[in-house]
Amino acid sequence: MSENKKHLNSANIAILGASGYTGVEAIRLLVNNSNYNIVDLTADSNAGMSVSEVYPHLSRINLPNLKKIEDTNFSKVDAVISCLPHGKSQKVLSSLPKHIKICDLSADFRFDDIESYEKIYDKKHEAVDIQKDVIYGLTEINRDKIKKARFIA
Repeated sequence: MSENKKHLNSANIAILGASGYTGVEAIRLLVNNSNYNIVDLTADSNAGMSVSEVYPHLSRINLPNLKKIEDTNFSKVDAVISCLPHGKSQKVLSSLPKHIKICDLSADFRFDDIESYEKIYDKKHEAVDIQKDVIYGLTEINRDKIKKARFIA
């Protein structure tokens, strides 16, 4: 996080799966927006590395080092952008503290009903209890619901 970018009214963001394509795109979109402070970046397979070791083009940006998800202190996080692969998001996101807003970019929570997910992906859904609270992030259809939602897929 850039020291000159830190603002009192900005949201503290953790990006899960930050070393993948979607994760680095989330970094790119947030890093120059003063409404957000990137406070944690996770990448289990690259934990301990700096982002610039994985993506040299980000070497001029002061970002936190990559870490394992279980090493993240979520008490200082306002929102999570999950760039984890589908199948992994369910377990991780269902265990997050309730004060955290979530934007999940995987396929895990895109369906209103669990049966559709299980049929299409041929695997059991492991976070049925939170699926009912997830809003699909298509603003053309769910704009008002998205504004009030804690969890957006």
